[in-house]
Amino acid sequence: NYPTEAKDFSFGDFAFKSNLFGVGHRITDCISDFQISTQIKGIAASIFSASIKKESFRISERGKNYKVDIFPQLCAKATDKTEKSIITGLICVISDISDFVQLESKLADLQRTESLRLLSAGVGHHFNNTLQGIIGQASIINNHPENLELVKSASDSIIASSLKAADLTRQLFSSIEKSSPQLCPIDANLALTEAINKVPDLFHSGFEVSFVLGQLPLVLGKQESICQSFEAVLANARDALNKKLGHLHQLSIKTYTVDLAQDEVAPLTEGTYAKIVIIDSGVGMDYQTRTHCLDPFFTTKETDLISGINLEGSGLGLSKALATVRSLGGMIKIESDQPLGSCIEIFLPAASSQFTDGQIKASAKESLAGSPRILFIDDDETITFTLQAMLKGLNQECLIANDNLTALKLMRRFKHSIELVLLDAILPATDSSLILKKIKKINPSVAIIGFSGAAPEQTKRLLEAGALEIVNKPIQISKLKELLERYLAGGPQLLVSKG
Repeated sequence: NYPTEAKDFSFGDFAFKSNLFGVGHRITDCISDFQISTQIKGIAASIFSASIKKESFRISERGKNYKVDIFPQLCAKATDKTEKSIITGLICVISDISDFVQLESKLADLQRTESLRLLSAGVGHHFNNTLQGIIGQASIINNHPENLELVKSASDSIIASSLKAADLTRQLFSSIEKSSPQLCPIDANLALTEAINKVPDLFHSGFEVSFVLGQLPLVLGKQESICQSFEAVLANARDALNKKLGHLHQLSIKTYTVDLAQDEVAPLTEGTYAKIVIIDSGVGMDYQTRTHCLDPFFTTKETDLISGINLEGSGLGLSKALATVRSLGGMIKIESDQPLGSCIEIFLPAASSQFTDGQIKASAKESLAGSPRILFIDDDETITFTLQAMLKGLNQECLIANDNLTALKLMRRFKHSIELVLLDAILPATDSSLILKKIKKINPSVAIIGFSGAAPEQTKRLLEAGALEIVNKPIQISKLKELLERYLAGGPQLLVSKG
């Protein structure tokens, strides 16, 4: 019944009119994208070979969006003993979904706006609480300077509150961080075991917990970050089990190695992965929870009626886990049904042998003897004064520069004695990467570290210009001492990567 000339077709939905997909035309000839045409040919071959039953996908042609469903046309064939179905052709159903795609786009915009509102409310809530604690404790110190015990207690509280705020900022930045410098080979099984032991009440008397740890390849990452990601997933599984009524409270944890083909698990590339599967028989997730559970500050726990933010914790657990796993080239896959439970799969790419061979160059750490010269460049006088005092407490002499001209003048004057430069990654009216290059011209052997409270993409140029690493503000005195030991005594620790 194929006509000799192409005709428009209009059946099923009479509103569907198309000059693009004409009766009598090969569907592959109707599509301008060569890759999609090749893909359709592959789908047809797979259906005829019975390796797949059907396939659905979307295409865009001439400013319109279409959904394509391809499935086999079956015909019963009698044999000597039985009757079986054979594939005699393919049925291709094409639906114009342009209006639906526009609605999807508008819905996505609304969801992004809601996520930003929730994020802003959450950040404001937690930072205001932290600032209240800092202001209150600072007032105590100001009003009772003679009470040393009270001053010590208040100052400890201020430090704790500041570190809490700094950690919140780092978690927010991690959601947009594209790469993670100075990664180390990590045994994911060890990180998972550590996480299991850290999650409170995981081995509840009413829980049946089982885990099978298979052989895993090493993965590149940071032990602390990967462990925290596992903790977040396990804590959510525990909470789901606690909400479940009845006696069936099962938690299963499995790890094994998988070799994925290209496009087997989108958007992962072909290669070897460590796979961690965490299955719970808890309450499960509804559609809204599944859709937003990886958004920052989204929660199913008690929330403020006005702002909608979580009143129990930061609400950054799963979103931070996703950011960490994505930054390492992996992904998190979630399947859940109410009231059956949830299955969360974590994929982490295996470390290549070229990277892991001799990855970390050990440096000899010597004691902080003498007073090596340090140059600290930052436009904020409060920060320079504070850091100078911290360094003085570590018996280190520090030169201060609040602008690039002063920094270069001091560098030329003390070029033979300055061994370490702490450089603010964002300076007003100048480019920190240019200052770094000028300092390197004066003394090529000096160690330069970026010092920043900004997002990772704002410090990328400094790393590309030659900064050994970026240290995040605020910095604890223990971290400062560690930096001095590494860069002033035994030289910097560098990652060695072949190729």
